[in-house]
Amino acid sequence: MNFRNQVQNYQSYLTQQERNDELQFKTLRKKLTVSFAFVSLLIYSITALMALVIFSSFLNSSIKTNLNRLLTDIGPAVKLEDGRLSLKDWSAMAGREHLRILHVVQLFDRQGRLTEEYGVPGVRTLSNGILNEVGRYRRLQFRSKFISVLNAGFLQVQIETKQTDDALAHFLTTILMLVPVVAVTAAIFGYVFCGKAVAPISQNFKLLRRFVDDAGHELKTPVAVISASLETLERTIAENQQSTSIIEKASRASQRLRNLSNGLILLASLESPALKLELELIDTSTLIRQVSDDFKDIASDKGVILKETESSSTLVLGNVDALNRLLTNLVENAIRYTPAGGTVSISNGIRHAQVVITVEDTGIGIPNDSLGQIFDRFYRVDPSRARDQGAAGLGLSIAKAIVEAHSGSIIVESKLNQGTVFVVTLPRHGSNI
Repeated sequence: MNFRNQVQNYQSYLTQQERNDELQFKTLRKKLTVSFAFVSLLIYSITALMALVIFSSFLNSSIKTNLNRLLTDIGPAVKLEDGRLSLKDWSAMAGREHLRILHVVQLFDRQGRLTEEYGVPGVRTLSNGILNEVGRYRRLQFRSKFISVLNAGFLQVQIETKQTDDALAHFLTTILMLVPVVAVTAAIFGYVFCGKAVAPISQNFKLLRRFVDDAGHELKTPVAVISASLETLERTIAENQQSTSIIEKASRASQRLRNLSNGLILLASLESPALKLELELIDTSTLIRQVSDDFKDIASDKGVILKETESSSTLVLGNVDALNRLLTNLVENAIRYTPAGGTVSISNGIRHAQVVITVEDTGIGIPNDSLGQIFDRFYRVDPSRARDQGAAGLGLSIAKAIVEAHSGSIIVESKLNQGTVFVVTLPRHGSNI
């Protein structure tokens, strides 16, 4: 099987894997939706149960308060007549004032026998707590409380609890009726929210697949050039002939492959959670000067003017190799896409207690629809031109990773055929950020 068929088979494998990933994420979304609905119902049940307990406690407390109030109000009106407790005067007064007695008021002697009863019919039993009685048409339930009066008997009051029982029953019924509503609502919202939660994961997996595919595509060309060049070189050596151009081709392709591999390794290490950079105090002015010196000849050969503007007191706490790589990638990128006669400027300064490094060029610029993607791995505004110039599309991804590893930020502004500006902001050493 030749190299082209291997690449085609691998791309088919990636396509199938993407379909499998899509199916797995749909299954995951359904499971998350079920879990979300279950947790929502559990939370609803616990909340409803707590509300029911609180509501019931409130009603019971209200009944208890009313019982105590009735005993306090009626107790002083109890009189002793012929050795028996009586509320006849109190009842007569209530009749004269047209007051309707809505509760049960009873008097018992010391032996617990009922002697007088007023108000609505109640349970004729001396007891504290809940009393039940089956009436002619319905079942009666009361809350009862009694006290000793004048050492001659007991005053008992009873409050019917039908209204409170009905309120609790209606409350419980409402809770149960809302269960399917909560379940359906939770399922709908869960499906939507889980879809949004799974989408970034799915996108990351797709990017990972595409990353592997693009990496294979990028590695294919230099490997093929190296293989073809070496085959020709073997034949040339066998015929005792020299061909410097073939060796140079293989060397360039090998270097491109090496740069790509090094870039991938660096990017992976920068994005590792376990990364711990060795930090030291760095003067960004000195760093800019060094990078500018490294690229002066390259810019001059291309006819590009490279300028630098330094500022004092621009110390940052960072990794010198990483920050050097950051500036190198930005300056190299600016020179690559600036035509002859253009200018690339590097400057730094202080803004809001932060060090700001700017790399500006008068190059071809970046389209607006590409500005949001230029920091993506292997993304190139003009793929064919980038490949011709040996660019793998990792430089800006590495630059962003370096900046984020230093708790900084990087933004870009660009206009087509006018130029591009990259602005890197890093925490200044000694500032309270």
